[in-house]
Amino acid sequence: ACSGVGIALAGFADTHAAAASAASLHHVQALELQQARVAVIAAYTSNALTKGVLSYWYGGAAFGNRMLPALLAMVAAAWAALLFS
Repeated sequence: ACSGVGIALAGFADTHAAAASAASLHHVQALELQQARVAVIAAYTSNALTKGVLSYWYGGAAFGNRMLPALLAMVAAAWAALLFS
């Protein structure tokens, strides 16, 4: 579980590296498959949060308000796919 939390936190900067880390940890049996899946989606979620904050920070409310629904939809779809798989 501790590795999964670290992977999720790494997602703030880069989802691809976090996903590769989860896959590597699963490959060497340090993470169960479901733990790796949750870690990847958590990293994806934290990365979307970063993108949301930066879209408001650099683009202002008008840009952030356009980005937010798309980011929320992507994250919701990812968690839904995990839950129903």
